[in-house]
Amino acid sequence: MAEQRWRSWIELGTVGFLQGTVLWMAQRDWPKEITAQTPWVTLVVATIVFGLCFELAWTGRHRLRLLLLSVLTAALFALLARWVWGQDMVGDSSDAFRIASFLLAGPATLYVFGPYLQCLQEQGNLRITYDRLFAHSWNNFFIAALAAFFVGVFWGLLSLWAALFAMIKIDLFKQLFYSAPFAWMSIFTAFGVGVALIRENDRIILALRNVVLSLCHFLLPLLAGITLLFLASLPFTGLGPLWATKMASALLLSLAGVVILFVNGVVQDRTDGLPYPFAVRRFVEVSLLALPVLAGLVIHAIALRVIPYGLMPERVWGIFIAGIVSIYAAGYAGAFLLRRARWPLGLQAVNVVASIAIILVGIMAHTPLLDPLRLSARNQFNRLAQGRMRASEFDFGALGFELGSVGRRKLEDLKKLAHHPEFLEIQKQVRLVESLKSQDQWVELRKKQPRSALLASDLVVFPAETRVPDALLQAISWDLGTYAVTACARSRRCVLTNLQLDDDPESEFVLVTNPDHVELYDQVPEGDWRKHDFKIVGSFPYEKTQGDVVRDLKEGRFGPARLRYGPLRIGGKIYIIPE
Repeated sequence: MAEQRWRSWIELGTVGFLQGTVLWMAQRDWPKEITAQTPWVTLVVATIVFGLCFELAWTGRHRLRLLLLSVLTAALFALLARWVWGQDMVGDSSDAFRIASFLLAGPATLYVFGPYLQCLQEQGNLRITYDRLFAHSWNNFFIAALAAFFVGVFWGLLSLWAALFAMIKIDLFKQLFYSAPFAWMSIFTAFGVGVALIRENDRIILALRNVVLSLCHFLLPLLAGITLLFLASLPFTGLGPLWATKMASALLLSLAGVVILFVNGVVQDRTDGLPYPFAVRRFVEVSLLALPVLAGLVIHAIALRVIPYGLMPERVWGIFIAGIVSIYAAGYAGAFLLRRARWPLGLQAVNVVASIAIILVGIMAHTPLLDPLRLSARNQFNRLAQGRMRASEFDFGALGFELGSVGRRKLEDLKKLAHHPEFLEIQKQVRLVESLKSQDQWVELRKKQPRSALLASDLVVFPAETRVPDALLQAISWDLGTYAVTACARSRRCVLTNLQLDDDPESEFVLVTNPDHVELYDQVPEGDWRKHDFKIVGSFPYEKTQGDVVRDLKEGRFGPARLRYGPLRIGGKIYIIPE
C-alpha cells in the first residue's frame, strides 16, 4: 500500500514537473508577434490538457491506455487551439473573439468530457454507467479545487521560508523560489502531488460532495418557489420590463442553469422520486414543467435581437447555449410527464444527451463548421445580398471591424453584387469602411450620417387628419435610429397622437412604439422638438400588445390623466401617487 502511494506521488508529480518545465520554456521564449505565437499556444494547450487528463483519470492501472487517451485528448484540444490562434489576427481584428470563447468554452468542454474519458480508462470499453459519470463529474471538481488549495498552502510555506531567511540577510531562498523556472515547475509538481494525495483520501471527497448535495436538497424547494413566482408574475407585468433590462437572456439562462444543477444535485443517481414530503415533491416537480417556459422566453429574447439585427458572435453563442438548455428543459419535463413514478431515471438519459451536445458544440464552435464569426458574417452578407435589408440600414462596419478576417472577406464580396439594385450605394459604403482604420471611426461617422427619415404614412396617426411637422418626423427618426425606423415603417404599428398635456397653447405629440415605450415630444421656442420619456405607473392586467393600444385610441380610451394628488417635489426628485 505504501509502495503504491509513493508510486502515485512520483508519477503524478513527474507529470506536473514536465508540465511546468514546458510552460516555463514557453514563457521564456514567447514571441511578441501574434502570428508566431500559434505553435507555442498549441504546445501549451497540449501540455495543460495532457496533464489534467493524466492526473484526474489516473487509477494506478492500465497506464498505457491512460497515456494513449490523454495524448489523444491533448491532441484534439491542441488542434482546436492551433486553428483558433492561426486565424488572421491583425491590427484591431475581432478574430480575437475566438480566443476568448476558446478560453471559456474549452475548460467547460474538457470538464464535461472528463468523466467519459475516466470511465473509458477504467473499463476499457464504451459500456459506461450513469452512476460512474455522476460520481466523476462531481469528484473532479473537488479534486481540482483541493489540489489548487494544496498548491496555495505549499506556496504559502515557501513564501514564509523565503521571508524568514530574508530577515537575516540570506536572500538565496527568495531568489530561488521566486525565479521563473522554480515557480513554474513547483506549482505544477505540487498540483500533481496534491491530486495524488486527495485521491488517496476519497472519504474527504465523498464528505464534501455530500455537504454540497445536502445544500442542493435544502435549497431546491426555495429555488422552485422563486421560479414559479417569477413566471406567475409575468402575466401581470408583461414582458416589456424584462426585455428592457437588456440582460433578459443571460438572467433567464442563469435561472434555468441553476435549476438544472440543483435538480441533479438532489436526484443524483437515484431512479425513484425526489426525497421530499409529498407536497414539497409536487411543488418541485411543477417547477420542472416550468423549465420549457424559461427556455421559450430565452429563445424569444434572442429572436428579438436576431430577427431585426441578424447574427453576431455573441448571439450565436446565445443560440448554442439556449439550444442546450432547451434539451435539458424539454427532456426533464418530458421525463416527468412520461415516466411519472420513475421519472428520475429519464433524467439520466437526458443528461447524457445534453452532455454530448455540450461536447460537440464546444468542439465544433472552434472549427469552421460552427465558427460564430463565420456564421455571423455569412448571415449579415446574405441579409443585404438577398434584399432583406436596404443598404442605408445595413451596418457595413460590422463586416469590416467586428467579424474578423472572414467579415473582411465578405465585405470584399459585396463589391461583386453588380446585379443588386443598390450596388452603387453598397460600393460607396464598402470603400468608406475600407478607408477607416478602426471601428471607433466608423461609429463616429455613423453618428454624423443622416438616417432614414420616417414619413407620416409610416405611422398610425390619431386623429387621422392631424398634420405631422416634418421637423418632428426628423427628430423622431434621429431618436429611434435606423433599425427602429425601419421596423415602424414595415409594421405600421407605431402610434403618434396629438394631445394637450400642459398649460401652454401648443399641443404635444405622444409616440407609442410599444405599450412599455411611450415618449412625449414638445416644441421648444427655438423650433426644435424635444423628447421626454414617460414612466409607467401601475401595471396592465394582462400583457398589452400594440394592437390593444391602437384599439384603445380608435375607441377614444386615451387622454390626459388627472391624479387625485398632485406631484410632490423634494429637492431634485418628484414623487407621484398613482390612482
